[in-house]
Amino acid sequence: MTTDACFQTLGSTFRRHVRIARNDGVPDDDIRDAVRFTAELGIIRTVNALEELEKILG
Repeated sequence: MTTDACFQTLGSTFRRHVRIARNDGVPDDDIRDAVRFTAELGIIRTVNALEELEKILG
């Protein structure tokens, strides 16, 4: 997911990685934290990824 955030591949690949994490029992808050971690690499990219993540997590 962090690579998806960095490279802005926020479509099906990002959704697949989020689904895999959730299926493996990763809590939604931990998924958010993993994406937030990418802020040091570019805040705009992180914001875009977090917006997409919220659509996925509902």
